[in-house]
Amino acid sequence: RDNGCRMCHGEVGRGDGPIAASLQPPPRDFADAAAFKNPHTVEAIADTIATGVPSTPTPMPPYAHLDERTRLQLAAWIVSLAASPSADHTLEPR
Repeated sequence: RDNGCRMCHGEVGRGDGPIAASLQPPPRDFADAAAFKNPHTVEAIADTIATGVPSTPTPMPPYAHLDERTRLQLAAWIVSLAASPSADHTLEPR
């Protein structure tokens, strides 16, 4: 199930989704571990998914409606992107 992540972050989390060019700052490229402002751990990223990033000109909305298991799975996928940025990490399920 797609929760809208692809619109900004793109099919494989590189920050190149269909509306990415219109956002300032641009969506994060998850393959770039250095671009993370908060700790790059599964738990920290799951918390960010839950609370969003409200303090930017184009804020990331919170996804608190996703259950904890789903947020942790998404966060683990995001961490895996930075661990092996050239691998095929197509966001699943669709």
